[in-house]
Amino acid sequence: MAADACPPGWILMNSLCYYFSFTDNAFLRTWQRARDFCQIYGGDLAVIDSKDKELLKYNKQRDRLLDGTEASHRGRELDMGGWKKYWLREGNCGRCPPRWIIFNSSCYFFSYTESRTVRKNWPDSRANCITRGADLVVIDNEEEQTFVSDTIENMKISPHEWENGFWVGLRDTEIEGTWVWINNVTEVEQRYWMDGEPNDNGHRGEDCAAVHYKPTNPWKTRNDVICQGVVRHWICEMTSS
Repeated sequence: MAADACPPGWILMNSLCYYFSFTDNAFLRTWQRARDFCQIYGGDLAVIDSKDKELLKYNKQRDRLLDGTEASHRGRELDMGGWKKYWLREGNCGRCPPRWIIFNSSCYFFSYTESRTVRKNWPDSRANCITRGADLVVIDNEEEQTFVSDTIENMKISPHEWENGFWVGLRDTEIEGTWVWINNVTEVEQRYWMDGEPNDNGHRGEDCAAVHYKPTNPWKTRNDVICQGVVRHWICEMTSS
């Protein structure tokens, strides 16, 4: 990010701020997930385009080379497989607002990144997305399902799985058991529901969908939840600029 001064934990060089993930004991990530993390906080993986920046890669811990930056600069698609590295982030990619992640042609906002404590019911979460020029996320392919699951993996506020959910734009308020996305597309894929879900549990019914990261099976993330009486974090989506 361009600045005259940098936040705590960042390094200032030539009017840009740099953040090294290992400075706050961050966990290792693959290249793509490291970039997603950077974009959540308004940055991107660093572009190494000068000798000064090349020196920055080593910082004070010369044995921890920060990888992936050249790929970010050249925009190449790389299959990093299971390899995980520490990472360096810089700047803002400009195609999405700060704290939004760009994935394919959409921008995504995970409310957890703005506040770990603020959660809302489904209607209020959708209203919040609309005020941002977006709407609740519509997950319409395997790639997007994987992206959402991977991104929420470490966005937890509780050891209890059910409290760590994120609202998505899916509900069955019109016809019980017929789940329809907010773009009026009926969901027919069943494999993304958790085992035993949706079950419409409780006397008030469960007519709105939330996603929860499940380490035993990241594909099975969806659960039906009471729309009005339960609060969760939420995910907004809009087309990138």
